[in-house]
Amino acid sequence: MTELFPFPGFLYRLDYTDNGTPKLCWFECEDHLAKHIARYKLTKKTHRAKIQTPRGVKLAKDPLSTKPARKRKTTPPNPSGGKGSKVSKTQKSITKGKKVETPTPSRRKAKKSVFSTVEDFFTK
Repeated sequence: MTELFPFPGFLYRLDYTDNGTPKLCWFECEDHLAKHIARYKLTKKTHRAKIQTPRGVKLAKDPLSTKPARKRKTTPPNPSGGKGSKVSKTQKSITKGKKVETPTPSRRKAKKSVFSTVEDFFTK
């Protein structure tokens, strides 16, 4: 027993092969074991992985078991019946990245001219 679990705090042992090289890992808890298996995408068949625990320690679930395929969510059809979105053409041109040139402050024409005298103010 001490040969399989030489470290007293590490109760989970994982034995697998990676490209023909045997790997041996010990883990403190089942969560760390599951993270390692998920990170390296280990399976029983391809890596010949084997999990061992000392007597009296049980796994809550087998981390090497195959997971069921996730189902894709289906989106409801477009309520308007059309294929396009409800964004107007002017909004689309802005959102697509077409740059609209706005005049810089130096190019703008002054709305009011500066009056040098009071007479110019009343005559214009």
